[in-house]
Amino acid sequence: MKITDGTRLIFLKKNKKPSIAIFTYDEWAFGRIYKGAAEVLSNDYNVTFLDWSNNDDINEYVNNWDKYDIIIGNTSLSFAVVEAGYMKVTPQSMLDKMILTFHANEKQVEYGKFKEHIPDDSREGPLWCGVTDNVSLFVDKLLGIESTKTLHNFTDIDVFSSIKQSGSIKTIGMIGESHSLNDPGWCDIKRPEMFEEIAKSAKVDHKFINGFLIEDGNKMYEGIDLLIVPSISESFSLPIIEAASCGVPVISTKMGVAEYLENINTFETVDEAVDLINKMNTDPEYLREYATKLQDEVRSKWSKEYIVNKYWLPIIEAKLADINKRQ
Repeated sequence: MKITDGTRLIFLKKNKKPSIAIFTYDEWAFGRIYKGAAEVLSNDYNVTFLDWSNNDDINEYVNNWDKYDIIIGNTSLSFAVVEAGYMKVTPQSMLDKMILTFHANEKQVEYGKFKEHIPDDSREGPLWCGVTDNVSLFVDKLLGIESTKTLHNFTDIDVFSSIKQSGSIKTIGMIGESHSLNDPGWCDIKRPEMFEEIAKSAKVDHKFINGFLIEDGNKMYEGIDLLIVPSISESFSLPIIEAASCGVPVISTKMGVAEYLENINTFETVDEAVDLINKMNTDPEYLREYATKLQDEVRSKWSKEYIVNKYWLPIIEAKLADINKRQ
């Protein structure tokens, strides 16, 4: 995507591309999303990825943040450098450069998985975003604003490449770290008991997917014939589009990214999920077509290139325009 609007021309007059610092954790979901965004954005901007767990990167951010035109990260950037003792206050001029994204919805914040207590003195300045429209509405409610933008996550279709499928549903899978399975709050939201009941009623094997590293990519979804997401609430649910990108069929409750997908089957009850599995097992051609349509949709409309160009770039350009007006 080539940008030629007035904002870009203003910055080009300074003989440089706009510079962006992406500051977040270099791990799992955050690392994959923000590094992928940095790769695509580097076509139009000078992008520096800074890892919150790396002392040199922290020092670069704390000492040189003012050299960047835009600062991108998750919401903790609005308070983390102060809470960690690196700065006494978050300067307003730093906040004014920020595009910060909420990756948690209301139920996740209530559960305590995400810390989203944005200090009152950090609410003005950043352009706030949510990973889905529902999360954006929650941010408006939480912060008392009406200007939150939607900045979707995406999948890396090269990392999550096709996996050969068996042609029937013998083993279903669900994302779930072993320690989380003993967490009542996590279980209330993710509902592993429902997943196990679905497997029992459908007479198929089941496995909880865990123990993988960020570099393992599509290996996460090897060994399952269907990914199931039975949660009562999800802010986004990356596994849905990761597995689908691999060609692994997915069924889910209607939440998170599942609300945006045209070719996904959703369910509300155990019986509805079992009916979907039985249909796939009695009609192999239907299963093949279902998996293919979902894979094609995800790989065309939820890749990092598509999402960054459609959603991230316009938001960045809007922020640059806002900064220019203030100068």
